[in-house]
Amino acid sequence: MIHFSTSIYKKVFYTYVMIIVLLLVLPLNGTVRLSNFYFGFRSDHIIHCLIFTPFMLLSYLGRVATMSKYLLVYGFIFASFCELLHVFIPYRQASIFDLFANFLGVFFGFLCFKLAQRFRLIPLFEA
Repeated sequence: MIHFSTSIYKKVFYTYVMIIVLLLVLPLNGTVRLSNFYFGFRSDHIIHCLIFTPFMLLSYLGRVATMSKYLLVYGFIFASFCELLHVFIPYRQASIFDLFANFLGVFFGFLCFKLAQRFRLIPLFEA
């Protein structure tokens, strides 16, 4: 793995978080049909899952959290915050299924993170 300084990873992490929040608050004019189904899942749920998958790895490499239990807690809190934000935006609608898709993305990200740690693809930081 290429070893960049932690500050670069931290900048990438905060940029990633800002992009997600911007996607949540900006009015997107329905450029993508979200009611299409792929493999039995609605496309917006797949997108939610994919968007939250990199959270674990980026927060670990940016040293926002280095312990696994805190990574999961931060990931679930961020996913909940993002869905709760929909309640306060008039042109958005909160959905429990979107929240589950967010959680699933965080969980998949955690599994990928643990596999990367197991096979030494990412550096091991001390807690």
